[in-house]
Amino acid sequence: MVDTQLPKCKYYRTKTLGNGAYGSVVIAYDDEGKEYAVKTFWDEGGEEDGWWDDDGEWHAAENTNGMDCGLLREIVMLRLLNGAHPNLMSLVDVSELDGRFAMVMPAAAGGSLSKALEKKTLSNKDKLRVAAKSLNALAFLHEHGIIHRDLKPDNILLDAAGDPIIADFSLAKVIGAGAIEAVVAEECKSKGRKRRRAEAKASEEAAGAEGPALTESMGTPTYTAPEIVNGEAYDCKADVFSMGVVLYEMFNGEGLTAWKNKHALQQVEAIRAKLSDKPIPAMLKAMLESDPQQRPTAAEALAMLPGLEKLGPMPTPGALLLPPAPAPGVANAAALAEVDAATHNRPSKRAKRGGGGAEEPLPGPAKLAKQLGARSAQTALDAEHLYRRSTVAQARGVEGVAACALISCKINEVETFGPDDVHALPALKHVEYDASSYAALEKEVLEEVGYVTISATAAASSGSD
Repeated sequence: MVDTQLPKCKYYRTKTLGNGAYGSVVIAYDDEGKEYAVKTFWDEGGEEDGWWDDDGEWHAAENTNGMDCGLLREIVMLRLLNGAHPNLMSLVDVSELDGRFAMVMPAAAGGSLSKALEKKTLSNKDKLRVAAKSLNALAFLHEHGIIHRDLKPDNILLDAAGDPIIADFSLAKVIGAGAIEAVVAEECKSKGRKRRRAEAKASEEAAGAEGPALTESMGTPTYTAPEIVNGEAYDCKADVFSMGVVLYEMFNGEGLTAWKNKHALQQVEAIRAKLSDKPIPAMLKAMLESDPQQRPTAAEALAMLPGLEKLGPMPTPGALLLPPAPAPGVANAAALAEVDAATHNRPSKRAKRGGGGAEEPLPGPAKLAKQLGARSAQTALDAEHLYRRSTVAQARGVEGVAACALISCKINEVETFGPDDVHALPALKHVEYDASSYAALEKEVLEEVGYVTISATAAASSGSD
């Protein structure tokens, strides 16, 4: 049985650690006095979206698009991981703090790896432990077909014992319900090489003299793998390159000076040419290989690390939190029949070209996700499973079908789908669809299933799309 009881308890703020465009990170405690790190988020459309009335009262803008994609993706990924690996961030609760939506996570007493590198507080043994446990955690992710896509020192935290915790899964993606490379390659091709290169260039310009900035698609300049920068197909080995840059900075004692993607890649190539054949430099040289086919997996890189026997056994991970398989068949045939009837008469591409014939009726959330532009088999699979598990969605007819398809797209289609306006659903343009209710319905559906929406991963799937 999947635990859907969220929130679990009430939390109380103590101090603020930092503020950002999304909201704040604060330290809070529960009724038992246990301390947590809590990410709180601006209400509705954001802190700056809204207006002041004549009485000086602030009114937040109406939120019609639902939860921010990055926030939704991080919650879903952390629910999937379910604390299965001690060196991956875990999600304690999804709640509210001071009236704001909040993610509750364990507090990382040691701060970030970037701060530790800045203060030069890590001993050689500490560095070896951070490298080994980070690679072990990364290998666990990849074994389950999960790619992180934004590994950097800021996103690796340290606990009280100095052990690493890989955090920030807002760009993570499950690419395991089928052939990993084929799925991602299809996404890259759909976006187009010119567009991806234009986005990379725009990101580099945005970084400018201010330092690293998040790219529109994924990754942070300096740490992004060459295949992503060049708009080529990529898989989990892109994470290995990013981790290679992180570990090079840690073992070398200083960071790369280039903040733009292409400049960083040139610097990495120059660094690789100077690395020796000693164990740690050899491992780094392999991880920083520009050709992903020649780059080792995370597990292979871990095996290259010297002195592992001194660290003792690596942790034994637990199981991911996957929902039970829904019963065969459609849970609410009437709702899907309504969509079928409304879309049955839309002319197909073949008919528009004069070939005659009608488009195949829309069978449900999986097909609708594809109509919305989904490229990943995972998206369609999750949309269908989510609908069959949600009585809330089933009771809302077309709106429920659309909500499940949109939720799945927001989680899985970071490269190909950005629901900036849920009012413009091409596959539903001939039905009476109340898009203004989407945000509330999204929240109801997600709370009903406890934010457990990933239906399969590489280890759990049958291996077919």
